[in-house]
Amino acid sequence: MVESLQPGGASVCKVPGQISSPPEMSVWERLGQVRSMSVWENNGDSWASSNRRTRRWAASRRLRRGEPRLRRASLVLFCLSLLPGCALFRPAPRPAKVSPEEAARYSFPVVLPTEGQHVLPGRIAAAVAFAMEDFLPLGTKPRRDAVPTEVCASQRQSYDVTAVPGAGAVVFVSFSPRPDACQGLEGPPLADIPIVYAVDTDRWLILSVQM
Repeated sequence: MVESLQPGGASVCKVPGQISSPPEMSVWERLGQVRSMSVWENNGDSWASSNRRTRRWAASRRLRRGEPRLRRASLVLFCLSLLPGCALFRPAPRPAKVSPEEAARYSFPVVLPTEGQHVLPGRIAAAVAFAMEDFLPLGTKPRRDAVPTEVCASQRQSYDVTAVPGAGAVVFVSFSPRPDACQGLEGPPLADIPIVYAVDTDRWLILSVQM
């Protein structure tokens, strides 16, 4: 231990190897400084931890705000992906009917007239309907800028139908324009070449189409 004399007559004892504190700072002052430094460090740690929590909260809030948009976008994409499938499963058009009031006013004859009567075997009638649905599907509409003859050609009543049984279960169905159909209308005349379908009435397949 070494005793040194400081200005003002105060003496300070020093231990070799020990760094002495400034003489003007008492023990309590040094303890207060250490305490304040510790508090500052703790406050710094708390501030950093609070800052991290704030950043995490802001990120989660942004994520929550974006979730409805993400769900809406996913729903839109899901619906768009279903559109082609929905188009394939659209119900087939049905024949239009009059109102119930008009239907109630219609009266059928007691006996169907025999003049002009056509009796079609079930297989022949089904083959005609089957081929017609490919030739002119129900609900077919002409394009907007179609000329009158094109509008006439898109109507089923503009064609005469001939059905002939073939070999086995084959039925030939021919569609040809009626001679008096679409006459005097603006536009190119209809071709008088018939269109013939070969229908397999066992498997209900169109074997071939001759044009």
